[in-house]
Amino acid sequence: MLLFLCSPLHFMFIKLKKRDQATITLLLTIMSLVTHRPEYRNPIINLIYFTPVYLIGILASIYREAALSKIIKNIDKISMAYLSLLIFQQYEINNPLGKSFFEFSGVDLVFIDKILLISLLWGILEKHTINNKILNKVSETSFAIFFIHGWVIVILNDIFNVAVSSSGTTPNNNILMYLSCTTLSITISILIALLTKRIFENSKATRYIIGY
Repeated sequence: MLLFLCSPLHFMFIKLKKRDQATITLLLTIMSLVTHRPEYRNPIINLIYFTPVYLIGILASIYREAALSKIIKNIDKISMAYLSLLIFQQYEINNPLGKSFFEFSGVDLVFIDKILLISLLWGILEKHTINNKILNKVSETSFAIFFIHGWVIVILNDIFNVAVSSSGTTPNNNILMYLSCTTLSITISILIALLTKRIFENSKATRYIIGY
């Protein structure tokens, strides 16, 4: 909601010169890298943390052809950078959730690796076009997934905790559980988006509620 309320600022950002856009995005990115994502749902810090990501998306849209050209040209380098950062994080985990806003706890590597991953996936999927109904629906509702999935995860986590406390056993975390939970949360988010759209009879007003 705060991101939507900042829309007038985003429109002003779009009208700026390329150099000013780059400067603002870089400064806000640096702020996010040292701020880190808050563990608890602090809306102000979340707004600060995610705004540069949103601006990077705006720039990718404005300068789409040039950005894609550079990404595809350097796809191997981006892949190596992402994998190297991913491996490094397995040994040097540095993601201090819940730290004080003004406390410095290193650079947020998760922010960097996710930007690299997004760039990598964007380049691969644009270079090798995949026409799949399921992927198309995920793409179509992606903004709604972004807004909804957090609430879905909270509800699933509560259900999971109740189930665990009832059974008295705690399952081991593994890649299969991670993929299952990810798939489930995305699927539920898509269904909520489609249901909301149907309830409001495909009204464009739902964009202001769920971004779809």
